[in-house]
Amino acid sequence: MRLNQKSLLIFLGLLIANILYLVIKQEFSIIHLSDTLFLTMLPLLIIGGFLFVFASGSFDLFHRSMKKAFHRSKEDDQQLSEATKGTSQQFLEPAILLFICSVVLLLIDRLL
Repeated sequence: MRLNQKSLLIFLGLLIANILYLVIKQEFSIIHLSDTLFLTMLPLLIIGGFLFVFASGSFDLFHRSMKKAFHRSKEDDQQLSEATKGTSQQFLEPAILLFICSVVLLLIDRLL
C-alpha cells in the first residue's frame, strides 16, 4: 500500500494535535494517547467506510430505481459509485495509520 502524502500529513497533524491536547490537559500518558487516537480514528473510519460502500456500487441499482419511480431520470446523471470513487482513501488511510499507532501504544503500555 502506497500512502498518499496528503494522508500522511493528516495523520501527523492529528497525532500532534492529540499530543498537544493531552499535554495541555495535563493527562499525558501512553494509555491516554492510545485512547484519544482511537477516538479520533472512529469518525474517519465511519465516513471512509460509507464512501467505500458507495464507491463499490452497492446503491447504484437502488438509486436508479428511485429516479425511475419519481420520474427524475436524466441521461447525464452520475451514478453514486462514480461520484464517490477515490474519496474513501482520503479518510481510510489516516484512520488506518491512527489505528495502528493506537494499537502499538496500547501494546507498549501493557508490556511495560
